[in-house]
Amino acid sequence: MTTPERRRDPRIPANHQVKLKCEQTAGKYIPGTTQDVSDGGAMLMLEHPRLLTTGQKVQIGIYNDPTRGMLTTEDFVEATIVRSLGHGETQHVAVRYAHPQRFAEAI
Repeated sequence: MTTPERRRDPRIPANHQVKLKCEQTAGKYIPGTTQDVSDGGAMLMLEHPRLLTTGQKVQIGIYNDPTRGMLTTEDFVEATIVRSLGHGETQHVAVRYAHPQRFAEAI
């Protein structure tokens, strides 16, 4: 028996550098990579041993242009963690954007 698809937006495989920031990281960024993206959210693999929790508010920035050196404040979007699973020193985190984005088209 298969589980019905709950996603509203199609996911696109993507492997881009990402930074995540939340209140619990005291202003420090957690590095990682995207696993896939959509207009409504993304799956991220973060290099962070402590598990982020479902419902936690975060800000994420995705490096979708390799010619740019740094992300600016305007590059970050508000999101909520909807799923988190730890794997030793890394964790997979699914996020839902606070406002629909066009990441899937940009990447």
